[in-house]
Amino acid sequence: MNLWLVVLCSWLALGGSGEPSAARAVQAVRAGDDEAALVAFAAALEEGAEAAAVRFNMGACAYRLGRYGEAVWHLELARTSLPRAPQVIEQLDLARRALGIEPPRVGVFDALSADELLWLAVVAQALGVLGLVLARARGARGLAIGLVVVAWLGFGAVGRREWWGPTRAVVLAERLEVRSAPARGAPVQAVLRSGAMVALHATSDRWVLLAGGTEGAPAGWVHRRGLGLLDGAAGARGWRQSPNVR
Repeated sequence: MNLWLVVLCSWLALGGSGEPSAARAVQAVRAGDDEAALVAFAAALEEGAEAAAVRFNMGACAYRLGRYGEAVWHLELARTSLPRAPQVIEQLDLARRALGIEPPRVGVFDALSADELLWLAVVAQALGVLGLVLARARGARGLAIGLVVVAWLGFGAVGRREWWGPTRAVVLAERLEVRSAPARGAPVQAVLRSGAMVALHATSDRWVLLAGGTEGAPAGWVHRRGLGLLDGAAGARGWRQSPNVR
């Protein structure tokens, strides 16, 4: 039994859910029925189950079913809350390797969740301002200025991740065609593979315009049914991800 399944079982034992979906999911995993477990885990999310643990287990189920792009999506969602959890990182690397995808480059602040990053920025800002007010030595003032700079870099990173940054998504379809216009008959410019990360620029009722440049993805239109949205700036532009996106 993996660590986060243990976490989920403990949460259930403490009465974290008044609904049976999470318990059914755990039972299905133990019985080796990953398809049924995915359905029950998705229902558990709607009932308020601990999202990171559920998403990790959904990623593990999808991986065992050979649906590697879906596994990457669930595990990336788990990683937003648990950016340093070795179990999440290891399972995510396994899913990407199964797809032949190189892990993306990790930024300086990527090892922190949005909440951790915000607290770090707030503390650095407070210490920096206090240092500027009280410090007399040139070196101490330089350190205080450095803390203020770190704080604003942190605030900027949180803002890009949660508000004004591009919406990110994972390709779930085995083969997702990038077209020059939002229409089935438009010329195909490129084909994206399952598990690829993309950045979104705009959406219509059924189509999404890719921003281009993310992991080499070209700009162009794709059908939104083939994408799984990630949290963060995502929900912008009125489209929240669904546990059942395929």
